[in-house]
Amino acid sequence: MPMEYVVPSLQIAMLIGMTDYEALEAMLAQLDEIEEELFLADFHLQVQKQRETSWHDHHIKLHTSK
Repeated sequence: MPMEYVVPSLQIAMLIGMTDYEALEAMLAQLDEIEEELFLADFHLQVQKQRETSWHDHHIKLHTSK
């Protein structure tokens, strides 16, 4: 589902003439919360990739030519 359906963008609010400042502040708070969740998800993804790479590199066996 597109984000505009979940949290209307500020541009849409300006186009329809939304003047309820409490609603706009609530939307800003939701956008900040979503941005923080995305940042944390990206951080956790990077940490997990680093762990997987470290585990993989640790378990590689070197082949010696005979």
